[in-house]
Order: sequence, then structure tokens, then C-alpha cells
Amino acid sequence: MPEAVPIETRLEGFFRSVLHHLLQSSRLGSDEALEAWKRKSSSTRSGWGWTAEDLQKMFLAWMLGSTVDITMFIDAFDKCESTLAACNLMDLLSKLKEHRDIGQYLSRPRFCISRRRYPNVGTSQPLQIVVERVNEADIMKYVDSSLQTPTGDLHGLSRRITSRSQGIFLWAFLAIQKDKEIQEDGESPNRLQGLSIMCLSVWKNYSRISWTLYHERNPNAASS
Repeated sequence: MPEAVPIETRLEGFFRSVLHHLLQSSRLGSDEALEAWKRKSSSTRSGWGWTAEDLQKMFLAWMLGSTVDITMFIDAFDKCESTLAACNLMDLLSKLKEHRDIGQYLSRPRFCISRRRYPNVGTSQPLQIVVERVNEADIMKYVDSSLQTPTGDLHGLSRRITSRSQGIFLWAFLAIQKDKEIQEDGESPNRLQGLSIMCLSVWKNYSRISWTLYHERNPNAASS
């Protein structure tokens, strides 16, 4: 997947994106946003910009005053500019959940965060789904059934493919296709030895597919 641009990895970028989506989808906070802009533009020198603190205050006010249920999906949380910033944001979302639990909300907000395993940012309360663990058994069954007579060295190959897939079905599928190419080229005895090269090739194909899908969904995205 394409790398996040700098503004997207900072807290002000996160809050700008969230507030934009809230305005666009439900007009939530539109009056407050206009008033905040008027105050800022009239009391601040030219060339001013929103700070993370400004946007965070607006986000909290909108969430606490919302009368509609909000479900928020936050992807690539590990791309946050620093572990400290990610922890601060997680603490903020946890506090919003606490307000909901004690009845200080007019609505019911929900947050779903996806990230890679590292850096390890989280709290002890939310439900966590580790993709590698959830998908491992199913991927193992698929790989075993796709390899010819998965015994001996092939069993080791099956386990390596499953392990390196890291819970991604598409990766496992591409690895199987590459293994079939190796067999067709008459290199079956070297299947285990060639796994590292195969994995590199598979990741390139996986990245290429992901990038193509991203551009189909975001036609105006930069090509670099």
C-alpha cells in the first residue's frame, strides 16, 4: 500500500480527516466549525492554521454533542508519527468510551482501529482481533490442500508459507501460485531453499495488486 504523506501521520491530520468526514456525512458540527473559523480568522494574524489542539477540542465537542450514533474505522494506526502520539490518541478514544459507558453521551460512538502488531499501542479493555491467529488455521488448510502430497519437506513448506502469510489469504494464494511455477520449471527439490526468493516475489505481486486496487478506489491519488 502507498505510504502515508506526513500530514496523515500527525494528530492534526487525523482530526482534520475525521472532522471532514463528519461534516460531509452528517453535517455534524457545521455551525460550530463556522463559528470557530470566524473566531480564528478575526483574532489571529494572516497565514494562521489549525493546530492539533484546536482540532481536538472541536472533535471532542462534536462527539459529546452528537445526537446520532457514530461508528469510526481508523486504519493504519501504526503509521502515527510517534508511539507517544498514538498512545495519546488511544487514551482520548478510551476516555470517550468511558463517557459513553456512564451515560454522558446523547449518542453511541464506536471505534474500530486496525494496525500492524508493532508498535504495540492499545488498552486493556477493547476487543482485539489478531488477524494472524484468526486466519492461521484456515490458511493452513488451504495451503495443505493446494500443495501436492503435503508430507515430509512439503509439510515444512506448508508451515513456512502459512507462517509468512501473516494472516493474509491473498499472500498465501500468490505463494502457492509461485510454488506451482517452481515445480513446472523442474525445481521441485529446491522448493524449500527457494522459499525466500519466492516470498520476495510474492510480496512484490501483493504490493502491486494492493496499489492497483488503491488507485481504482482513489483515482485522484498521486501516482508517486
